[in-house]
Amino acid sequence: MKCPKCEAEQVAGEQCESCGIYFAKYHASLKNKSQAPVKKKSKGGNTALLFSLIAGVSFCLFFVFNNLDEDEHLKKSSSLAQDYNGVSKDEPVPSSLSEKSVKVRLEEARPPKNIIEKARNATVFIETEWGATGSGFIIDDQCNVVTNRHVVEFNVDETLRGFLSSPQYQASIFRHQQELITQLNGLRLEYNQQIAFGDQFKAEETKKNFLRVEQDLKNLPEIIRKKALKKIERQAFSYRYSSIKASLVDGSKYTINAVEFSDSDDIAMFKLDGKDCPYIIAKDPDGLAQGDKLLTIGNPSGLTYSVTAGIFSGFYNADEKTFLQTDAAINPGNSGGPLITVDGKVVGINTMVLRDAQNIGFAIPINRLKTAFD
Repeated sequence: MKCPKCEAEQVAGEQCESCGIYFAKYHASLKNKSQAPVKKKSKGGNTALLFSLIAGVSFCLFFVFNNLDEDEHLKKSSSLAQDYNGVSKDEPVPSSLSEKSVKVRLEEARPPKNIIEKARNATVFIETEWGATGSGFIIDDQCNVVTNRHVVEFNVDETLRGFLSSPQYQASIFRHQQELITQLNGLRLEYNQQIAFGDQFKAEETKKNFLRVEQDLKNLPEIIRKKALKKIERQAFSYRYSSIKASLVDGSKYTINAVEFSDSDDIAMFKLDGKDCPYIIAKDPDGLAQGDKLLTIGNPSGLTYSVTAGIFSGFYNADEKTFLQTDAAINPGNSGGPLITVDGKVVGINTMVLRDAQNIGFAIPINRLKTAFD
């Protein structure tokens, strides 16, 4: 017979001589396997499992992207808050800042406690590339700014006058005088030696040089003035197309490349790159009475947004024009700033002070602005 497992031939018996199985047990095990129920794969079970997996993955992706969106939203909110609250003094205004309300931004950064501080928020600090500083103020919600022409225009005559009255000019005169005197002494000694040795031809040349240097010594102030004028004129040419910087009380800065000048008054105008600016309302100065309290807002000697107080001293006529006279301090840096009443309205544009006097200043009446650019 053959073994049902290994198919080895053998004499009949109960156990295979080759593989050692018991024939009865082996047949019984095969019968049990054939009768066992077969498990079928459930389509519904697979579908449920698939949906569970999809749901789990979707939840994870939603959680991740939702957190990413939230983080991005927080970053954007933080960035907007920084833009809204103002800009560093050493940086120019970002382009995005010009899209916001300047008035709201300033009120958030420097909330005014009274009407004077409200006018302060509409006052501008001006710096030029040639080192001049001054003030200005916003006159409407379109962000137009008024200042003095002499603040934003490089003035050759004024710069020359400033140099001729400066200690640098006096020091230059003294230094050149000493150099010329030294030359004269040397030429005089050389001339005497040449005469003593009978060298008449060289003596005549030395005498001509002596007279030339002597004339230079006599005309020294005019010579230095002409040299200074040429230098200043070269500067004026280089500054002709330069920009100016305008700052607001929150420290934001604007670069100004276009300025309009008045031909009839010491007035200039430019526009800030912004919208909805705070501004100072104008008031007819003809209604002022002597003794009325007036205030100035400006940047005297770099002390930005300083306020000084005084009274209206009266109207002053000069060069066929009328000015407002006040004893409210108008110092270098105040030029172009507003002269305001106690109710925060502007009546004049601070423009000049009386030389060799204390606290006698003058302002251009604000109503002249109507015809300044005709």
